[in-house]
Amino acid sequence: MATDELSRFSSEECLRKGLRLLKYTNIEIDRVCDRTNNERFSSHFGFPPETVAAVLNDNSAIKPKEFFMTLNWWKSYQEEHQMESRWKWHPETIRGKLYKVCRQLEKRYDDKIIFGGFEEGQVYLSSIDCVHFGWQECLTDPGGKWYSHKHNGPGISYEVCVDAVKDRIVWTNGPFPAATHDITIFRGGKKKLGKDTWKKSSLYHRIRDGKRVVGDSGYVGEPDKVSTTLAGHSDATKELFARLKSRQETLFRGYKALGIMGGKPFRHKGKQGGGSEERMAVHRLVFRAVTVVMQYNMESRPLFDV
Repeated sequence: MATDELSRFSSEECLRKGLRLLKYTNIEIDRVCDRTNNERFSSHFGFPPETVAAVLNDNSAIKPKEFFMTLNWWKSYQEEHQMESRWKWHPETIRGKLYKVCRQLEKRYDDKIIFGGFEEGQVYLSSIDCVHFGWQECLTDPGGKWYSHKHNGPGISYEVCVDAVKDRIVWTNGPFPAATHDITIFRGGKKKLGKDTWKKSSLYHRIRDGKRVVGDSGYVGEPDKVSTTLAGHSDATKELFARLKSRQETLFRGYKALGIMGGKPFRHKGKQGGGSEERMAVHRLVFRAVTVVMQYNMESRPLFDV
């Protein structure tokens, strides 16, 4: 079996190493079928062994035990004191290692998440939608801007795009207070203020003439950039758009299967006494790290074809 000092792992080695870190004995591992062991693994780490192996083999600076602990944190979203007995580090050490791994993964974001590289002649570049995550409202910055109609409580929102042809996350943007309209995030500003005020870094400004992304009714208003389903569309076009949006929802379910994204409201604050901006920066770090691993996962376990 590979050790922490070696950079190459097979999925079988990752499976066994992960289960041993969970205190399963070799006897307990060997006496059940592969399916049971894979279910054990994914229920604690959120991703299959082949995805974990791909990340470790491609990022030799990440220490395997620390990566397994980070995955377990994402999946369970336990407090550091709850994690102490399993991982045998002080709670403050655990938090430091969790953030370190997230920063290591976040460094790969620009390599893995690229709005480009589309097929020649591809008109519909990607699907687009915003996903909401629960959030503990910051007492120093309260207000209705945090209200998520999806959670019926405070939340934050990210804009996400999935390639219409390939299994790629090609864009994310955020976080934003959950009450921010999807199309406002897309534009980079409010319509009433005019295009000159919209952020040049927004997705609106990255879509060339003649190209489109596909969105739901929340994106009505920018027909030159976003195609939404219309009554006059052919059945084939309606089916295409429905499948693109369904693939997007499949990706979102993957995020929300992780406790840190779809379970308890996000509670980490970063620096002691940090306000909403500091807390959003911490969430952004975790989200981008998760997104990198989600992309690795899509490479080994593709979404359904459109």
